Amino acid sequence: MTERPDLAPYVELFQQASNSNGNREPESSKDLESRLRKLSSTVRMLKEDLDHTLFELDDLAKALGACEECWGRDKQCPKCQGDGKSGSRKIDKGRFNRLVLPALRKASWIELKEKPNM
Repeated sequence: MTERPDLAPYVELFQQASNSNGNREPESSKDLESRLRKLSSTVRMLKEDLDHTLFELDDLAKALGACEECWGRDKQCPKCQGDGKSGSRKIDKGRFNRLVLPALRKASWIELKEKPNM
């Protein structure tokens, strides 16, 4: 878990949930309320993390000119009908310069013809 300390609260909660009530004794309503509060808090944190990750993924799709919904992998996608792979749409230059260009500059095996200013 040292690799992902941000996940420690989730791991702790799931470990508690799997270890709790192993003796099958009924829990008090206070114990149940406490567990419910912890679970609710964890769900909120997970939702916030997911929302943040989806926002970043949308930014990356725009930077690469891809469909933000499916990245061109879903023929039923209402936005692109499966034709939204990278480069299929207008590339957002600002996002590209912020998210992609720094990585390209560090990739020694890629020769950039021109190096735009960020």
